[in-house]
This record gives sequence, structure tokens and C-alpha cells, in this order.
Amino acid sequence: MRNQTSVCCRVLSAVLVGVALLALGCRARPDDSNQPPESAGGSAPVSPVEPVREAGVNRPAARDERTVAPADLVNARRPEPQAPFQPSLSPEQAAALEARWGISDCTMMLSAAGYMLDFRYRLVDPNKAAPLFDERDKPHLEHPRTGAKLIVPTPPKVGALRQKPEVPVVGKTYFMIFANPGRLVKAGETVTVIVGDFKAEDLVVH
Repeated sequence: MRNQTSVCCRVLSAVLVGVALLALGCRARPDDSNQPPESAGGSAPVSPVEPVREAGVNRPAARDERTVAPADLVNARRPEPQAPFQPSLSPEQAAALEARWGISDCTMMLSAAGYMLDFRYRLVDPNKAAPLFDERDKPHLEHPRTGAKLIVPTPPKVGALRQKPEVPVVGKTYFMIFANPGRLVKAGETVTVIVGDFKAEDLVVH
């Protein structure tokens, strides 16, 4: 009887130890209920699918205002192109005028929407061209078609619209501007510039 009781006690002890070990194992194991399921083959979880762009819709790329300058600012920085030189005399006339009066590259252009005539020339010999810079000689322009004589305007705050340097510079281009009231002189016509003894005839207006 004692032997049976001892055996029963041993069996009961073993059962209790097993139950205790089983309880400890369940507590130590992490809870896998919140873990994302693995894909087949043990690969990493699949990322969410990117949204599909609508077919046939081209969306313009975003413009970076910090690096792209406005078009008007770019255009404002660009220098205006200069008009090409247009001679108002034939080569023979230009050579004769340079030999007599010491100027070259003469040109007559309409300006100020046609209400002014801009006469320009390049200085070659200051001594020969002295009448062009003499304040005592008043320049005027003759228009053969109408017989009109046009003068150099003298605004109160600016003075006569002609250059009269104290020391003329060889190679520099000088100007003399004549009034053209009513746009009397037209492009393609010829005019004559007179300053004292100086005379430049048959200048073609551009």
C-alpha cells in the first residue's frame, strides 16, 4: 500500500512539473498575431502598389521658380542689336568728301518716328573738318524736292543738337540732328548738309 502511494506521488509531481514548464514556454514566446504575414518563399513584405497614372494625360513638370528666371527679365538683360551701317554716299562721293573735309562714313537716318534727321560722320582729319565744330557756323539741311531748309533744334535745357568738342578725337563718330516737321523728308530722298563752308550733297536718307 505504501508502495502504491509513493508511486502516485511521483506521477503527480511529474505532471505538475510538466504543466509548469508548459506555462513558462507560452509566456516566453512572442505574440505573432500582430506580425504581417510573410509571402511565399520567405521574401520581404510587398510594398503598397503605386497609383497608376491616367492614360492619355500628360501632366506638365513642376517649374522651379528659384532656378528659372522670368522671360521678361532675361530679355531686359539682352543688349539691343545695333542697326547695320548704311552709307548715304557712293564710294566715289565718300572718297571726295574725305579728301576735302576730313570725314568718312557719312550717313543720314530718320529718327524719332520720322520727325528728326540724324546726320553722323567719322572724324579723319580735325583740321579739314574744323567748320563742323565751329559754334559761329549754324548748320542747316536743304531738301531739294521742296526747297525747304531745316535747322538744328536748340532745346532750352539741352542746347543745340550737335556735337562741338573742344578737342575733336580722330576716329570718333559725331552727330548732328535736324528737325523734320511734318515728316517732310522721306526715306530714299536726298538732302544736302551745309555748315559754313562745309557742304555734303546728295546724302541718301535711310
